[in-house]
Amino acid sequence: MSESRGFQILDIKDDFFKTFNLKSGPVIGSGLSGNVVLASHLDQPQTKTAVKIFSTASEDGGIKSKKMFVREVKMMQSVAHPNLMKMIVAVRCPTYLAIGMPYYQKGSLSSVLHELTPTHLAVYLVQMAFALSYLDNKRIVHSDIKPANILVDDRSNAILGDFGLAFNVPHGTEIISSDSVGGTPAFMAPELLTLGNVDPFKLDVYSLGAVVWCILFKTEPKSTVTFDYLHETNMSPDIPQPYRWALSRMLHPVAEKRIQIKQVLSTLKETKFCPAVMEHLTKFDTSR
Repeated sequence: MSESRGFQILDIKDDFFKTFNLKSGPVIGSGLSGNVVLASHLDQPQTKTAVKIFSTASEDGGIKSKKMFVREVKMMQSVAHPNLMKMIVAVRCPTYLAIGMPYYQKGSLSSVLHELTPTHLAVYLVQMAFALSYLDNKRIVHSDIKPANILVDDRSNAILGDFGLAFNVPHGTEIISSDSVGGTPAFMAPELLTLGNVDPFKLDVYSLGAVVWCILFKTEPKSTVTFDYLHETNMSPDIPQPYRWALSRMLHPVAEKRIQIKQVLSTLKETKFCPAVMEHLTKFDTSR
């Protein structure tokens, strides 16, 4: 077991799947940093694990993959919240790197948008707002909040995953360069489309607002580049409160006028919105 600056990675001399008595299955997700495969436990085939694999077989000797792997491990091991993806193990193998995570059979919000009810919408808004507030308190920006990266567990809770683009903002730093931030274009804040400095903690707020819009309208934007969520919101007179209020402030195109996530939570608490979930998650709110 190697330890670096507070996070741990297990070094093994054999294959990950063989070592942990797993059978590798189909690819269930892919991204910039690697593919996620579904693995079954050989002694309990009904028990599944999601395994993210980072290949080190590349022209640069796997340098980029190794950096992405270490960054994602560091991020995942530094957080502990019921609505953030947990890590089971991080491993260095002879030919690749791997992260073992829980497998959620229901998949992501992308796959269940058409099934979601007003109750789901309320719960997910609160759960993701608390998760984002938790990350803010740790000065972590997720940088890729979207329906495909929010998993649904067996109890229909929302779990934010894929920390491949997440990064820490040093204390004392209030702005960063827009060209240092990644993400999925259709869910990226408008200020990232121009060169200059941005408030890093306003970026995830916009992305979460876009996710709430997707749940409310039960669809994702057809555009893969940009999408005017706020215009579509303003053109839809039947959106109930407090969603209209939340969307109008979270999706504001001007970052300085965009609401902070703690203000979202404060207002939801004042209006006694989804009180049971609010009460449960308040105990994980480290800003209190």
